[in-house]
Order: sequence, then C-alpha cells, then structure tokens
Amino acid sequence: MRRFGSNERGATAAEFAVVAPILIALVMGSIEFGSIMYTLGTTEFATNDAARQLATNRITASQVAGIIALRLPSWAQASAAVTISQSSTDPNKNQYTVTTNVPLSSATPTQFFSLIYGTKSFNCTAVMQQEPMS
Repeated sequence: MRRFGSNERGATAAEFAVVAPILIALVMGSIEFGSIMYTLGTTEFATNDAARQLATNRITASQVAGIIALRLPSWAQASAAVTISQSSTDPNKNQYTVTTNVPLSSATPTQFFSLIYGTKSFNCTAVMQQEPMS
C-alpha cells in the first residue's frame, strides 16, 4: 500500500485533463471575439462607404446591398440584411439612411460560443446628406 501512495505517475495527465478545457475555451473565445470585432469593423466601414457612394450619386439604391455584401467577410455575407430609407424626394433636402444588420451567430466562422449570444445581432447605421445632382 505504501508504494501506491508514493506513485505519482499520471498526475500530470490528470492535471492537464482539468486545465485543458479551460485553456481551449480561452483560446477559442479570443479567436471568436476577434472575428466578431473584425466583422463589426468591416460592416461599419462597408455601410458608411455604401451610404457615401449613394449620397454622392455614384450608385443607386438597388446596388447598395451588393456593395456591402462584397466587402463583408465570407462568413457574414449571406446573413447580412441591408435596409435603405430616404427622408425626402427633393435631392437638396434628402438624407439617406443605410442600416446593416448582422446576427452574432453569423459574425464569426467558429460559432464556438453561439449558445451564449443566441439570437443577438448588431446594427451599423450611416446617415448621409444627398449631394445635389448636377
């Protein structure tokens, strides 16, 4: 019996089995958070750029969703919803509002923690004054 109490073989494997899930969760959480922040930044840039192009009469309202989708990461392109509204039909008083909605479950390719954020999503909105047509 004395030999059994002093035998420490396998102690490292047991400690690793306890610590490994925590380390994996931390690494995957960091990767997933980084992916979500990248998607958020890209979506903000794409929404602002599309609204600017729309306001300066370089593209039409029907082209906005396509322009935004091309600039988003591949994992978020299919689930992004784009809405466009304008305040007036008069080009001198019109403001375009472009909103892009991306669900958090589609904002990352890993979806490791998708149970935590569930059906939440983020919205990026850009409002631009329309340039007068010349």
